[in-house]
Amino acid sequence: HTPTRRRAVIRVIVAGLDCLLAMIPSSNVEPITIFFYLVAVYAACSFVLIISSSESSASSNGPADGHGGERVYLSKILKRGRDETKVGFPRLFGYYFDDEEKIVGARRLPAESTFYYPSKREVRWTESDEKGRKLLLNSVPFTNEDHRALKPYQDAPECVPMHEWQISSFPACNDIHQVDLSDLSHRRNKLHRQVRIIANGYFRDVWAIRDYDGLTLQVLKTLRYSHEYDEWNFDRHRMDAIVYERLTSSPHIMSIYGYCGHSALFEHAPGGDMTDALFESDEQPTLKERFVMAVQVAQAISDLHNFNNKVPAIVHADIMTNQFVLVDGIWKLSDFNRCTFLYWNSTSNDGNCPYYYGDYNAWLFRSPEEYSYGLQSEKIDVYSMGNIFYTILMGKWPFEDLYHKEHTSAVRKQVRDGKRPPMNAHIQRSEDLGIRAMLKAMNMCFVHNWRERATAKEVAEFLTSAMKEIEAKETKPSNDTIIPKSHEG
Repeated sequence: HTPTRRRAVIRVIVAGLDCLLAMIPSSNVEPITIFFYLVAVYAACSFVLIISSSESSASSNGPADGHGGERVYLSKILKRGRDETKVGFPRLFGYYFDDEEKIVGARRLPAESTFYYPSKREVRWTESDEKGRKLLLNSVPFTNEDHRALKPYQDAPECVPMHEWQISSFPACNDIHQVDLSDLSHRRNKLHRQVRIIANGYFRDVWAIRDYDGLTLQVLKTLRYSHEYDEWNFDRHRMDAIVYERLTSSPHIMSIYGYCGHSALFEHAPGGDMTDALFESDEQPTLKERFVMAVQVAQAISDLHNFNNKVPAIVHADIMTNQFVLVDGIWKLSDFNRCTFLYWNSTSNDGNCPYYYGDYNAWLFRSPEEYSYGLQSEKIDVYSMGNIFYTILMGKWPFEDLYHKEHTSAVRKQVRDGKRPPMNAHIQRSEDLGIRAMLKAMNMCFVHNWRERATAKEVAEFLTSAMKEIEAKETKPSNDTIIPKSHEG
C-alpha cells in the first residue's frame, strides 16, 4: 500500500503546482494568497495519507482465507481513533465459532472492509447442541425423536406419536431469508416504514414488514435476546409452525407464510388483540360484540382440538385473551410456542395420553391440574377458555384483586381448592340471552375434575346454537350496552 499512498500524494502536489503556476502570472495575486494556498496543498497531502493509512490497516487485518478474519468487538472499534477506522452499519451479520465451545460473536466477513457489530451475548455451544446441528446436516426429512428437549412422555413408553407430523418439520427458510429488514429509518412516518417493531411476546419480538409490493403488511417474529438458541426453544418454535400449518383450513387460526429456526412469517392483524379491545380501547365492546368474542374463542379452540376429526392431538397450554387477534372481523387464535403434542396410548383403548408438564405455571389463567402439577390434557385449554369468558363478562381478570394483593401463589391456592373468581351479581341476574349463554359456557369450563369437564367442541356447539337462537328470535338488545366493570358480589 506504500506505493499507492505515494502516488496519491504526488497527484495532489502536481495538481496544486499546476494551479499555482497558473496563478503566478496574474498581477492581482498577493503573496499571502500563495502562502495560504501552499498550506492547503500540504493539508490535502496529509489528509490523503491519513485516509489511505486507515484503508491499509483495514485491509491488512482482513481474512487470509474463507473462514473469517480478525475478531472485531464494538468496544475496540469505539476506542480507536478516527484516523484508524470507521464504524460501519452492515445489513448482514456473520457469526463464527472459536476453537472451544462458544459462539464468540460477529466477525468481519471475507472480501469486506466493514466492521460488524458482535453479538450482545455469549451463547454456549454444548455437545448436545453439536449433535442437533449434525442432525440438521442430513438431507433426509428432519425428525424430532432424538432432538427434543421437552419430553412429556419420557416416562411413558406406551405413548407413541399419533401422527407423523408430530415428529416432523417443514421449514421454508428461503421465504424467511429473503425478507428485507434494512429499512428501519426514522425519517419515514412510523406507519409507512418498511420495517418496524410493533410488539413482543415472552419468547419473540414482533416486526411489521412489507411484502414484495411494498404495501401489504405482514408480521415477522424473531427470538428475543433474553432466550437461548437451545434445543428446547428450537423445538417449541418447530411445534408452533407445525400447528399453524396443520390448521390452515380453519378460519379461526392465524395464517403462516414461512418458518425457519426461531423465526416465522405470519399474516398481519390490524385489529389488535383481545386484551387491547377489552382494556385499552376508547370504545368498549357492546354486549353483542362480547358475545361474538366468546363464540369465536370457543370455535377456535374447538378447531385446534378437533381439526383432524379424531381425538385431540394438540394442546395450546397458554390460552389467554392476548392470544386472540382480530383479522377481518374474526378473532383468530395464535402463539402456539408453549403447545404440547398429545401421543397415543398404544397398549389400551384409552385414546390419547395425559402428560406431566414440569414448567412453571404462573399468572391467572391456568387450570387446577396445572397449578397442582398433575396429569394434564387438552382440557387445560377448556378451563382457560372459561377464564376468557369471565374476563369478557366482567371486564377484569379472574381473581384480579387477590392477585394484586397477595400475588400468584394465593390465586393458585384458590383454584386448587376449587374456588372460582367472584362474579358480579348484576351479571348473574341478567336476562340477556347472550350473557346467560356466556355464564353457562363459563361454568361448563370451570368444572374442577378435568375428566368430567366439557370438551371444547361441546362448548363451541352450545354457544353457536345459542347465537343462532338469539338471531332467530331477533331479540332486542339489552338496555346495558356495555358490561359494567364493577365487580361487587
